[in-house]
Amino acid sequence: MKTLLSWRKGIFSNTTTIFEKNKSVGFIRNSDFSFSRTSTAEIYGRKILFQNSGFFETETLIIDASTNQMIGRIRYNNWWNKADIEVDSEFSKWEYRNPWQTKWDIFNSQGLHISYKKSLNEWIGDGWIEASKVDAMNLLSGLYINRYYEKKTWIPIFFFCCFIPLITIILMR
Repeated sequence: MKTLLSWRKGIFSNTTTIFEKNKSVGFIRNSDFSFSRTSTAEIYGRKILFQNSGFFETETLIIDASTNQMIGRIRYNNWWNKADIEVDSEFSKWEYRNPWQTKWDIFNSQGLHISYKKSLNEWIGDGWIEASKVDAMNLLSGLYINRYYEKKTWIPIFFFCCFIPLITIILMR
C-alpha cells in the first residue's frame, strides 16, 4: 500500500512541515536559519537530529534524539548531486530524476521506493511524497538531502552577487 504525504516550507521559514491527509505528522527545522550544522526533525513522533560533519560537510550523521545514539549516516556525492543513506545497516540511494531538481527518489534493494515531487513555484517550497512503505528515517532523509543541495546551490550565487560588485568597485578606482 502506498503512502501519500505532502510538505510545505515558507519562503523565509527554516521549517519544512510534513502532512498526511492535511494533518501535520512531522517537520525538519534548522536551528538558526541556514548556517547551522544541526537540524532537528520529527515524523510520527520519532525525533532525530541531522548533524553535518567534515570540513566540506560531505557527510551527515543521523542521530536518535531520545538516546543521542547515531543510527545512520548520509554520504554526499557533490559532483553528481547524489547521496548514499545508511540507516540501521540498510543502504539506500538518493538521486534527482530531472535536471530542474524538482523530482527525486530514494530506493534500495529491499523494495523501498520513495518519490518526491516539488512544486514548480520555487518561492512557496511545497511538494508531494509517494512511498512504497513508511520508512520514517528515509522519508526525512530525502527532504533533508534536497535542502542540503539547495543550500549548496545558493552559497555560490550569494558570493557571486556580493563580490562581483565589490570587485567591480575596486577595479574601477
